[in-house]
Amino acid sequence: MPASVRPGAHVVIGSGSVGRHIASHLAAAGADVRVVTRSGIAIDDAVPLVCDASNPESLARTIGEAAVVYNAANPSRYHRWHREWPPLAACILAAAESVGAVLATVSNLYPYGRVEGRIHEGLPLEPVSLNGRVRRDMWRSALDAHEAGRVRVVEARGSDYVGRGVQSFVAGMTAALRDGKSPRGLGDPSLPHSWTYPGDLAATLIAAANDDAALGRAWHAVTNEPRSQQELADDLADAAGVERQRVRPMSKAALWAARPLVPITRPVYSLLYQYEDPFVIDDSAARAAFGLEPTPWVEVVAETAADRRPLRIR
Repeated sequence: MPASVRPGAHVVIGSGSVGRHIASHLAAAGADVRVVTRSGIAIDDAVPLVCDASNPESLARTIGEAAVVYNAANPSRYHRWHREWPPLAACILAAAESVGAVLATVSNLYPYGRVEGRIHEGLPLEPVSLNGRVRRDMWRSALDAHEAGRVRVVEARGSDYVGRGVQSFVAGMTAALRDGKSPRGLGDPSLPHSWTYPGDLAATLIAAANDDAALGRAWHAVTNEPRSQQELADDLADAAGVERQRVRPMSKAALWAARPLVPITRPVYSLLYQYEDPFVIDDSAARAAFGLEPTPWVEVVAETAADRRPLRIR
């Protein structure tokens, strides 16, 4: 966490795994925190605000004279990002600009596409997936507005999430291990892969948003050393006190065949490259700039293994 946060209101849009950590971190730092959702969810000491973030005028009124707006929203239907994200991102950008707030966005590594070696912020954005192009275009729009002097922006990018409440195949892994079954994986389960804890992504974004020198660029979330899918499964089994199982990768052919019938398999198939080669994030810039370290892996794994929330496929 930064030594201090900007005076004024800090408005978090979204209450998913990262949004909740952002709100909690800010509350712990003594900030004036408000959380915007459609349902008015309460998180720690944050003030809950009810608003449809897809309406820029309504959102601007709701966030008031915010110092920082944290875009931690996430359209629920993964296969419809290309339709749902662009207007939502444009509304949030417009609202932040209208009130003069810093816009700090939660993002991922999709925009880089297929990369050889460690993934660092200096790489060109050459996505090979539709959802990657969506994320790239969101960042370009925000950066264009920043460079035009209309609004100040920053972005923090993380790899696949692991932790409590994470809705991904990692949750499915944990459930399978508890049932004594082999967990399902993707690609080659033996390859090194980076797993980002949502709380560490939140801490990185907050640090960047509250440092004028950090604005106008993207930062990679501080992240633990890579673990293969098999190593992750073994760690989860040990933490849960159950027998280790071999990770069985989902068939690429089966994923392809399921695309017409199971919509979520379309974006998953387009991102298989992340599991067919080593996929390792370079977080050295954020560590050096903000003095941050990731949450100890043993704590992350214990939290993940203890999570019994049902996995929702959307």
